Amino acid sequence: MTIAGGVVANSSAQASQAQSARTSSAIFIDGLLPTIQTELSGKDGVSVSIVGLRSHLFIGGKKFRCLKAALREVRRCVLKGGEREFELHVRGEVAANDSASGTLRITFPPAAALTAAEAWAILQFESDLKLTMIATWGATKSLADIWPDAATDLREDVCREDVTVPKWLKSVRFKGGTIVDTVRQHPEELLEAEAVRNVQLPDLDDLELSLPAQVVISGQLSAPQLQAVCYAARAFNKAVGGGFLLGDGTGCGKGRVIAALMVHQATKPFAGGSAERIAEIERRRCHGRARRCLWVSSSRDLAKDAERDLGDIGALAEGLKICESAAPRLDAAECKAKESDAHGSGNIMFVTYAKLRNIDSARRIVEWLGADLA
Repeated sequence: MTIAGGVVANSSAQASQAQSARTSSAIFIDGLLPTIQTELSGKDGVSVSIVGLRSHLFIGGKKFRCLKAALREVRRCVLKGGEREFELHVRGEVAANDSASGTLRITFPPAAALTAAEAWAILQFESDLKLTMIATWGATKSLADIWPDAATDLREDVCREDVTVPKWLKSVRFKGGTIVDTVRQHPEELLEAEAVRNVQLPDLDDLELSLPAQVVISGQLSAPQLQAVCYAARAFNKAVGGGFLLGDGTGCGKGRVIAALMVHQATKPFAGGSAERIAEIERRRCHGRARRCLWVSSSRDLAKDAERDLGDIGALAEGLKICESAAPRLDAAECKAKESDAHGSGNIMFVTYAKLRNIDSARRIVEWLGADLA
């Protein structure tokens, strides 16, 4: 069931859950007969949102188009009254008889008339539209022709070399109390949703990272990767619990971040504690052992990638490497037998989620983590 202008009347559960931006008007202009214009909004406007991997555009909770398949061109302008107007030129969809090609004109109210939540939703819509354009067209079209400030909004840095040390890094001290005055941009362009980028991050509070400064100066950790490491380390420093969720997409270097965090956690000095604990920590250090770490992944095939990331970070020089023994075959006796070797079988165990579901494997992993010199 459809209505004029190609809005499919089957609503999506995803669209109802997505954050929608409120327009002041939405009009569909027929591509063959421009005089035929269909008003898709009421007197109070209509909600719009872009949902899913294929960027489905919903208007008033109803699917309008799959933008990755239909989007041909986008134009944006700011009207005299401060309203922001978007024109989306779209192809028709064969599956819907009345889904003709044409232009969807969306107008948003001026910023002065918006609440904070409404302004946030419009920023998210714009960001989703930009990401759709990048995914659809790649490098064949320039966003600067559509958004004059697109290069700033999407952080499309022409230079991938040294950048000014960001404010959040100025209070961070690396191994030996070293500070860095050089940080590298990511080797590839990264896109971040504008709504996410506008979140104010907390202060790092004179964070001390047990990482060599050379890892940052040489570019082994890019600026966004280092930021993730810093805020994860801050979360782990909390007295009770402390966790960190990294939701970066493919190509952002999550493995490199994990490797750097393991080096930091395994080699950072212990603070406080009883005299017995301090003596025990010193005894472990005399055996050349850093803290043991557990790397959990979806596939054993990714172990080579983990080894590569650890190597790039310089983990071996810090005394860390992946354990040679597979978790299912590991037992407490084997752990203790290999402690005689200073480098032993490694102090990072790489396992899959499936191994953790096995009770015997989980027990052996716990024993390994809690072994005498763990």
